[in-house]
Amino acid sequence: LHPVFGPLILSCTNMLTDMIRWIVLVFFPIGAFAMAFHVLYRNEYKETSAVQSSGCIDPDEDFEQIGSGIIIMLESMLTGDGYFSCMKSSDNPITGLAYMYLYLFVTTIMLV
Repeated sequence: LHPVFGPLILSCTNMLTDMIRWIVLVFFPIGAFAMAFHVLYRNEYKETSAVQSSGCIDPDEDFEQIGSGIIIMLESMLTGDGYFSCMKSSDNPITGLAYMYLYLFVTTIMLV
């Protein structure tokens, strides 16, 4: 290999394997919390419990499917928003807030 590009290529491959390992590692808490929110809100849906015009998610409706729950978990991990006001207006405000605080704490530790 070229003396300049050889170390660069080795460094890029090491970085790529580290990123893949981190993605695999972070998938488990995201999936676990998405399933926890799904179990918490799956049978509670009667009507919209959050005000949709304020930009809130509706936990009772949005966690009905695990795929949309994973997307919400990814968004809250990357933005750090947590949708706390939306969780306060849901059917399970205390448990939903506790799960979201714990989730953001775990993912913040994993990002650092």
